[in-house]
Amino acid sequence: MSVATVVRSTLLATILVASAAAQAVPVTFNFRTSNPLDNDGKMTVGGVLLDVDSAPGSIVENSGGLGVQGQGQGHVNNSPPDADGEWLLFKFTAPVALTSFVLTSIDAVDGFELSWGLGSLTNSLTVSPLGSVSNPFNFDVNPDAIGSWFRIKAVGGTNSNDSDFYVGSITIDTVVPTAPTNNVPEPASLALLAAGLLGYAARRRNRAQ
Repeated sequence: MSVATVVRSTLLATILVASAAAQAVPVTFNFRTSNPLDNDGKMTVGGVLLDVDSAPGSIVENSGGLGVQGQGQGHVNNSPPDADGEWLLFKFTAPVALTSFVLTSIDAVDGFELSWGLGSLTNSLTVSPLGSVSNPFNFDVNPDAIGSWFRIKAVGGTNSNDSDFYVGSITIDTVVPTAPTNNVPEPASLALLAAGLLGYAARRRNRAQ
């Protein structure tokens, strides 16, 4: 194997190790603000673009967060109150880890289904009913759900006293680490390593001539 090939392989391996060891960066999308989404249903926080969709109704934004104006439980206009199945879909341009989310205006008889994946549906969990609950309700996703999309769907409630719930916020990690245990060289160290290896390669060529 030539020295130049060794140099390229070493640099590539070092960069890959550095990428794998990158720490997760938490980003919180707070929907309990005035009109957090733009006209296309998008929101950017910390350089991360989020695209929000809903079904079977339209997205509603208010002080509680994001809801769905539709025909069932888990939406803004509670009529009829004992239907369910409405959902909000949170889409990202690259895979992230969903670590937690906050629901507001939710009753103990209500519940939700969290689904996530890359492309087609891969995983889901259902929490219904919530039982003892205080608002706002913070749900820690443990272990983290990793995907490029996440769907929070209303499920549960079956009586006229059901209240609506909103997604007040979601928190994600933008990088999913592979948890290597070795120390990762800093960029300056990588540059010195590259310069040294290239100098060694040039010296070997001069000796060979």
